[in-house]
Amino acid sequence: MVSRATAYRYFPGIEALLVEAALKPAAGRMRPADRKLLTRALALAVGTEAVVVLKDVLQLDEAEGRRVRRWAIRALVAAALDRKGED
Repeated sequence: MVSRATAYRYFPGIEALLVEAALKPAAGRMRPADRKLLTRALALAVGTEAVVVLKDVLQLDEAEGRRVRRWAIRALVAAALDRKGED
C-alpha cells in the first residue's frame, strides 16, 4: 500500500480523485454540476493546505483538527444535497 505522503508527492491532485471516488455512491442524489462543485469544495477540506491551516495557523491539536474537518465535510455534503439547481 502506498503511504499518504508518497501518494501526495507522486500524484498531485489525488485529493480530488479520492473525493470523487467517495462520492460515487451519491451520484444519483445530486446533479453532475453540484457533484463537481462538492468534489472541489471537499478537496479544500481534505488537502494538505487544510492540515497546514488547522495545525499551524489555528494551532489545533490533531483531535480538534479532525473534529473541525469532519464538521466542515458534513456541512458541505449537506449543502450540496440540499441544493435545488441553484447557482
